[in-house]
Amino acid sequence: MSMQSYINSFLKTSDFKTQKLAGDAGSRVYYRLTDHENKTYILMDYSDDQKSINDFLDIQNLLTKNQISCPKIISHSKEDKLLIIEDLTDYSLEEAFNENKYFKYYEQAILNLTKLHNLNSSVEVISSRAFDYEKLFWEAEFAIKHLNSLFEISDTSATKELSEICKSLSSLPKVICHRDFHSRNIIIKNDQAYFIDFQDARMGPWQYDVVSLLHDSYISLSIDETDKLLKLYLKNINFKLLDNWKDSYRLQLIQRTFKACGSFASLKNLKGTDRYLEYLPICLNLLRKETHDFKNLNKYITNICDSDKGIIK
Repeated sequence: MSMQSYINSFLKTSDFKTQKLAGDAGSRVYYRLTDHENKTYILMDYSDDQKSINDFLDIQNLLTKNQISCPKIISHSKEDKLLIIEDLTDYSLEEAFNENKYFKYYEQAILNLTKLHNLNSSVEVISSRAFDYEKLFWEAEFAIKHLNSLFEISDTSATKELSEICKSLSSLPKVICHRDFHSRNIIIKNDQAYFIDFQDARMGPWQYDVVSLLHDSYISLSIDETDKLLKLYLKNINFKLLDNWKDSYRLQLIQRTFKACGSFASLKNLKGTDRYLEYLPICLNLLRKETHDFKNLNKYITNICDSDKGIIK
């Protein structure tokens, strides 16, 4: 069945509009369907991303069962690799921030995150993968490779320090992590914050998701706002914190921010996508500040900044 036929069958009419949406960094393709009554739905074409769809379905079911807000699944054609889900609109937490009406949605997102982190994983795909040393260090090496390529340098001097950071993080207790928990993956609808893009969830340190949101590459929260949200998170978790959790928090902030730099660089290197490069200065400035006691890593970040040839605008 063609996409057109599937939509016709679902809507029971051929009178509809289709709008292709700007996608995320992945290979799924999204469309907004609008029927003759102006009801809207999101159509996901995952024909080029079949591996993650079962993960999406299993994790969506876990979130729904535990009253963690996420889009409803309305229709699914496995044969055509098409999925119709609830249209949450395009109004993200990032947009709410830019309109200065955002803090309550951050609070909602944090409270939903504590629900997720307080769960014991009953989904095989989550429990079978984790932010172990191999995954964390792979992210670090991936970042070095693509940053070196983007800035036309050859520098691996930070590898050992990054390896030590990843070893420390991999030894921490693990919770269910969203894995890509930032302002563009939280959508606001009917005054409620919803999670999207959660199909890569895995076990990992609680700090991974928290630093992803509170130290977002796309948004700069104030120190006061960050402190309030972190306190809200800590108040609502049901697991015991390690005595050195603040040290681990900073290490996770370094690793996650460095990973984000690598992701932005790879999108330029592999896909020619420029639009993420504008967020590199926020990340690099944060890394310069936080890596003051990591001599080689700090020097590497400085080397990147000094090597800038007009790449960062």
